[in-house]
Amino acid sequence: MVMIRRACALALYTLVALLPLEAQSSLPSGPTFSFPKLTASDSLADRRRALVDRLAATFNISQRLGDALSSIPRERFVPDYLRNLAYEDSSLPLGGGQALPSPSDLVRIEEALALKPTDSLLIYGRDTGYTAALYSRLVASVSVIDLDPREARRNAQIFASLGIANITSSPGSAEGSFAKNAPFTKILVHGAVGEIPRALLEELSPDGRLVAPLADPSGFQMLVMITNTSPTLTIQSVGKCFFPAMQVGGGR
Repeated sequence: MVMIRRACALALYTLVALLPLEAQSSLPSGPTFSFPKLTASDSLADRRRALVDRLAATFNISQRLGDALSSIPRERFVPDYLRNLAYEDSSLPLGGGQALPSPSDLVRIEEALALKPTDSLLIYGRDTGYTAALYSRLVASVSVIDLDPREARRNAQIFASLGIANITSSPGSAEGSFAKNAPFTKILVHGAVGEIPRALLEELSPDGRLVAPLADPSGFQMLVMITNTSPTLTIQSVGKCFFPAMQVGGGR
């Protein structure tokens, strides 16, 4: 494993050149929720458009990403009792300590990955459905390794119902799961980890990018981007984020 820890700065060991991170004075807070006042005419489609407008006012999102956000129904990936909150810019709890990432985090990740129509993207982690569906609109192909077999099957059904044909999804762990579609130009670790599996880095193509939420034992999280500048790797901070903790190798 390539170990990455926060101790005033993050350190990568073998073949990694580190860029220093800015000092942080407090831990990132967990998800916060804003409960909208509902009206009879306030449809989910209206809220989806309003969310895209809010994100566009905050971030320099591309037309392609705006179209993807407008076309993918986030409510399909949350429990029914959370449907009315699907278009709040918040992380949404899914039970069992899991959560759907906030739209803002996904916008930051897309910007860091710099997704292109020719990209092959690997997403490794848990609760990957909405992210995979969203990014499928931006790349040539998406391969998903979901650590929850039940979620992987459920998401595959949703993808089919939405007419998404460029996602291949399978349950599994990091080791030995990627050979079929490797190498990948872009990789996303979909969960906060304290270390990045070497197997993932080995499947990153030259000049490819990997984005991951890194966490230390105290709970501090930092979104980082690793670029394969062969023969070395470089890393830089993208900013704070919130993802549920995930053990590499298939655990929660």
